[in-house]
Amino acid sequence: MNDTPVPGRDPWAPLPCPICRSPINLLMHSNTGPDLDPAAAQFVQRYNRLHSGQPVPWRQQLHDTPVLLRRLASEFLSPRGLRLVIRVKMLLMLGGVLMYLVSPFDLLPEAVFGLVGFLDDAIVIMVVLIMVARVYRFAVVTS
Repeated sequence: MNDTPVPGRDPWAPLPCPICRSPINLLMHSNTGPDLDPAAAQFVQRYNRLHSGQPVPWRQQLHDTPVLLRRLASEFLSPRGLRLVIRVKMLLMLGGVLMYLVSPFDLLPEAVFGLVGFLDDAIVIMVVLIMVARVYRFAVVTS
């Protein structure tokens, strides 16, 4: 991999997305393609360490959540996938949201508020899925 700087571009600045021109703050290797050569893998790790520590706006987190959750599902059960600590943390979060959904106690009970009562359940599910995606993003950056 060539580390020579591109003329007119700050080498410390994140790469722009070719579609929307927003800064890219996380690079991930596809599990379906060939393995990265060591120089490319080192570049991806260095890039992620440098640019993933920046705050990620909520809109970007919402946009990234489906991609990160699909990738998480493929890595969750693989032997080379996530560390046990990360797996347990995610299972506890998902178990907590499942317990909230089946418990009779709600912020807005469905029996009283009808269809609006399901709104708090949907919000809790969405927030927990975003949190799981953030934990996975952190695991990708630190690995």
